[in-house]
Amino acid sequence: MVGCATKQLERPKSTDELTSELPPELQKFKVETELRKAEPVVVPATTPKVSGDELLVGKGKKASKKRRGKEKAVEVAPVPAAQPSPGLGFQIQNRRPQNGHEPFPIGEKMTWNVGYLAFSAGTATSTVMPYNYINGRKVYHLEGTAKSSGIMNLFYSLDDVVETFIDFEGMFTHRFHMVLDETKQKRDSVEIHDLEKMDVFWWSRLNHAEKGFIEKKETSPIPPYAQDIYSALYYLRTVPLPDGANIKLPLIVEGKAVDAEVNVLRREECGTVVGKRTCVVVKPETRLQGVLQKTTDSFIWLTDDEQRLVVRIEANVKIGSISVTLEKYESGQPQ
Repeated sequence: MVGCATKQLERPKSTDELTSELPPELQKFKVETELRKAEPVVVPATTPKVSGDELLVGKGKKASKKRRGKEKAVEVAPVPAAQPSPGLGFQIQNRRPQNGHEPFPIGEKMTWNVGYLAFSAGTATSTVMPYNYINGRKVYHLEGTAKSSGIMNLFYSLDDVVETFIDFEGMFTHRFHMVLDETKQKRDSVEIHDLEKMDVFWWSRLNHAEKGFIEKKETSPIPPYAQDIYSALYYLRTVPLPDGANIKLPLIVEGKAVDAEVNVLRREECGTVVGKRTCVVVKPETRLQGVLQKTTDSFIWLTDDEQRLVVRIEANVKIGSISVTLEKYESGQPQ
């Protein structure tokens, strides 16, 4: 940890800007809009063991024959792959919904009204952005915002952005970025999940009105299929939620592994912005080093259908009660 009262944090970095400042060994985890093509492999003519004097170039029925010359190198086109897998520390299972339903259509956007005590405090959104690629893996890109408004700004203003990149197949986190711009603090933090080394690099920079500038860089081990605090909500939208079930999932919070549990409490009829729906009510809890950390009670209402929309969240915190209610839904389009 590095503390300095004089250093200041400017407007937090974008994903691309932040990537350029990561350690060299983590540069491969940059976010890309297209899948990198494999470079052609140059194979010495004397290396392949084939019968006679012929070398097969290509693959399958369309393979062509080429006479081998002395010391001549042959360029072999890479085998096309829609999604090459990098070196990983565990065997990935396909955890997508087995009914073929696309859980997070591109362009899907949920907008919630945030209430504090008896008044409206602001809005929050969550949007499914176009697909990206990280280290050769196809990923969902989710972006969330929270912005205070009205009376809330008189007490505490905020304009926050979070984004996460979730593996398309395995539904776990590759990268998480949080930007806070609030009355008392500006903060920029990033988590990079290195799935070959099975560890997480956490880098946090905080400029606090009272504490000054604090920077932390830590590397800690992570379990397979680890989620960040944002992606966990989306993963919950993909798993079966029978009454009485207890869902366990590994969670990374500020660079540390936390055991999270989601208890399925009941089902009830709800009036929502998308009409009357049956909703499943769940209660999340977290455990840190085997001890239950229960500082608040939180409840989440999700529609009990394929969409699993988050229509309501309630949390009792130290300063009062917060409610989050879905006020607008844009469905997006599967790709």
